[in-house]
Amino acid sequence: MSSIKDVAKLANVSLSTVSFVINGKGDEFRISKATQQRVFDAANALGYKVSKKNVPAQNQSFLMRIVMLVAIRSSLSHYGSFFASLQNAQYDLDCPVEISMQAYFPGKLSECNTLKGEFCDGLIISGMNQADISFLEQLDTEIPIILFNCESDEFPQVICDDSQSSASIVNLFVSRGHSNVSMVTPLIDAGGFNRHLLGFANGCASNNVETASVFFCEYSREGGQRSVDQLIRCGATAVYTTSYQIALGILQELQSRKIEVPQEMEIISINPIDSLPGDGDLITTLDIPVNEMISTALLMLIDLKNKKQIERRKLFPMNLIYRSTCPKRD
Repeated sequence: MSSIKDVAKLANVSLSTVSFVINGKGDEFRISKATQQRVFDAANALGYKVSKKNVPAQNQSFLMRIVMLVAIRSSLSHYGSFFASLQNAQYDLDCPVEISMQAYFPGKLSECNTLKGEFCDGLIISGMNQADISFLEQLDTEIPIILFNCESDEFPQVICDDSQSSASIVNLFVSRGHSNVSMVTPLIDAGGFNRHLLGFANGCASNNVETASVFFCEYSREGGQRSVDQLIRCGATAVYTTSYQIALGILQELQSRKIEVPQEMEIISINPIDSLPGDGDLITTLDIPVNEMISTALLMLIDLKNKKQIERRKLFPMNLIYRSTCPKRD
């Protein structure tokens, strides 16, 4: 990553000159406009980040401020996964950007001031429910917007094949001899969760599963623990969850009751974007390619900002990562 020394060397000026210019004090210290321009050109060429408020209007086109809006659920643990992916993707871009994250409450997207366009040049929005999508589709805005794992006919989106992937989990369970399968999920009105439910139902129907159940619980490890009574009552031998924390709760409760996993019950979950430090890699998971999706969303935003044509819907497959709760068979 470029440093202030690299900018000074390329612009052929001193370190102090670069410092004054990029901190908006070029005029105060009587640095010529030509020299200031040379510094900004060097920073631009090297991808060195300069605060937009300190960049003259004629040079601001190279610096793009991007905000990712993430819905607050019962936990902010998934924030860390998104933030790490944003940071990683930022380093791979050819142009400098300022990237930040903001939270909003589901159904309250309309209260987010960022949508007024005063603080950003592009938005990535995740976790919207139907009320949020309806609001966004009626919003009069010129801000480039990319939806993350949400669907709308009005906006470009990066999206997982949630429905097909969930159906494939049922196929896998059936191929391993399970005739009584269950899904445990939080009751959340959001695109990804709804598509997983649809995929599970389709998978059960296409495989003529004898007994299939869906249980709703809190979006937490405790919710998973409390769901075990229902799983035992219905006689489930395989369970699929849409939350890693719920899956961990199920696993811990089964172990406390001396019910062997995977011998007596197999568990598969969505990958641990909601994992916490110390959770470990315990659960067989469907992997959401968060890094690739966010990198693609950023590139799509930049192309939109530059008035380029983009593909409206980027679909990403989910890959199964086998672990001990549903080990791979030869």
